[in-house]
Amino acid sequence: MGKLKAKHIAKLRKKAKLMQTYKVRESWSLFGFDTFRTHDFEEIKANSEFMAMKRFFERYYRIMKKLHRFHESKTITTYDWGRIEVVNENGYATYFK
Repeated sequence: MGKLKAKHIAKLRKKAKLMQTYKVRESWSLFGFDTFRTHDFEEIKANSEFMAMKRFFERYYRIMKKLHRFHESKTITTYDWGRIEVVNENGYATYFK
């Protein structure tokens, strides 16, 4: 990879400012999230909830050398049926099935 020019660095900084911090965790119970157990969230910077989930799966693959068990979760669903929970900076949670 060649050297980065100042205009490329400026574009990257603009994109980084638009990113938010999301907390992603997976469900360990059959139906939704068990509130009695607290699993650690993984903090990820991304542009949207879907991109945060995608980065979560990519990071899991890099570390574990295998696909995540919910790697095909792409549909937004309710709390009861969620397999992946993504929480933004304001505390709003989105669930994917």
